[in-house]
Amino acid sequence: MQQERVITTLRQPWEDRKLEARALEEAAAIRSAEGRSILPESSDTLAEAVLRYEGLLIASALAYADGHIGKAARILRMSYQSLAYALDHRHQELLTLRLPVRRRSKRKP
Repeated sequence: MQQERVITTLRQPWEDRKLEARALEEAAAIRSAEGRSILPESSDTLAEAVLRYEGLLIASALAYADGHIGKAARILRMSYQSLAYALDHRHQELLTLRLPVRRRSKRKP
């Protein structure tokens, strides 16, 4: 019984890691297409390098999710609100990769 629990516990993260691996492969493809490296340049501070790497991960997740912010957030294991905040405040250049926001129609009383 306990051995089955361990096996089940080990299987679940692997499925998530498949999505992460695909997202990282997408990031590598984007990186090579743009000619950018995720390695910090000599003039970068740690904050700049982290910001650039975060942008690459977000861009690859959005590309994999076809612009759906909820799906991209699940790939990155964060809430869609956190991802939307990061896009609106730290990575505004990536807003073009996101699908347009759909507003709900107001209910008639």
